[in-house]
Amino acid sequence: MERVALYRKYRSKSFEDLSGQASIISALSGAVEHDKIGHAYLFAGPRGTGKTSVARIFARMVNQLDLETDLEKLVDISEIDAASNRGIDEIRLLKEKVKLQPTRLKYKVYIIDEVHMLTKEAFNALLKTLEEPPSYAIFILATTEIHKLPETIISRTQRFDFQPIGTELIEQRLIWIAEQEKIEISSQATQYIAKLSRGGMRDAIGVLDQLSGFGQAIDLEFLLDFYGFIKPSDLEKLTSLIIEGDFSAIQFLAQLTQKGADARQLNAQLIEYLREQLYIKSDYRLIKLLDLFVQAEMDFKLIDHPSLALEMAIWRYLQQSLDPTVKTNSFVVDTSAKNPPITKPKIEKKPEQSPEPTSRVMPRISQDFDPIRLADLLAIKYNSLAAIIKQSRLRLDGQKLIIQTKFKFYHQQLEDREKQKIILDSLAQIGHQADLIEVVLAVGSSQEEATLESDHGQDIFSIAKEIFSLEGTS
Repeated sequence: MERVALYRKYRSKSFEDLSGQASIISALSGAVEHDKIGHAYLFAGPRGTGKTSVARIFARMVNQLDLETDLEKLVDISEIDAASNRGIDEIRLLKEKVKLQPTRLKYKVYIIDEVHMLTKEAFNALLKTLEEPPSYAIFILATTEIHKLPETIISRTQRFDFQPIGTELIEQRLIWIAEQEKIEISSQATQYIAKLSRGGMRDAIGVLDQLSGFGQAIDLEFLLDFYGFIKPSDLEKLTSLIIEGDFSAIQFLAQLTQKGADARQLNAQLIEYLREQLYIKSDYRLIKLLDLFVQAEMDFKLIDHPSLALEMAIWRYLQQSLDPTVKTNSFVVDTSAKNPPITKPKIEKKPEQSPEPTSRVMPRISQDFDPIRLADLLAIKYNSLAAIIKQSRLRLDGQKLIIQTKFKFYHQQLEDREKQKIILDSLAQIGHQADLIEVVLAVGSSQEEATLESDHGQDIFSIAKEIFSLEGTS
């Protein structure tokens, strides 16, 4: 016998069986009871919150079908996945089918899931049908991204916004399903799955289904190990170390990742944990740290090293704890007297010549190169790259940008051609032109070496070297 996924097996068949969305259920039930059924509905909201389940139940109710009726065998009720049927030809075919009278039911119901995936031409074709639908046709459009729908479509529907389902309701449903399936699971595990699903019932049931396949009791430790999460006690310890400005937080993070903790999952856990803490107490340090981890969430898409974005978020906070004048969301480059003055070359005046033809307009070159502006510009889209630039020394030598760094890992990152292109493009935006980048790995001590000194008399690079045993100078 073919195994049925738990989320399909336990999909709600009636409004009484549905978890959450009480106001929507009340409105749709009232429409059926008073025979005020619309011709087009729009269900919008996060995934797994019951949009297609409600659509199926509503199709059953308007046609007065019992709970045992298999909707998939009824030609008068159609469920269309717009992700794979998004073109104008599919919608034209639908329009032809709508013209035909129902075969055995009172209403023909068309449920179009992920409707935002339709093409512009398909939307235009659908619009005409929504404007002048047959009296027996009902359209139910479901979407997780309502902002992608044309206003002309939205305005011709009755809109219902689905909200994330409460964790308590999800937990109750998981416990009930576990009892039906004889799955042994601890209350801590069901609570954690409910939180993990972020309001999506289908996702929560999917996690339960996956874990039950191992044929063993599901407790919190098994759950955390399987998904690469860290224990709540370790999460609390890591956050406390960071908030207290303790640089051993970086070492503790390294220990967690070495044990198998996934950096992306850990970052998501930290965000959720800080949110919960802010509900308990208002603390500007928590807000500042939460902002950095949200930035790291975006940085994961821009860098290859999975842990770097998370490490840099923690470094920014720790650096701020040492020197409150340092900004955490814009990068300050040391241009103090420690950096050698750049001698401007004497430029001899030459007779004016006609400019050679060029394929692009060259930016106007400013004589004064300010690394702070370059770092701040990079920080808008490329936080991690800007952080590397911030902790390096930069100077322009003719048409060459020389970047000196103490760390081999940073050296490898800066050698990447894609990253060099980003830096050169940003350099041009602030009025400087360079054709190539030379990356230099600093060796030995020098008066020119840039340091970020703290009030504790120890620079941030020395601390990093002690923790990671990185090669470089201090």
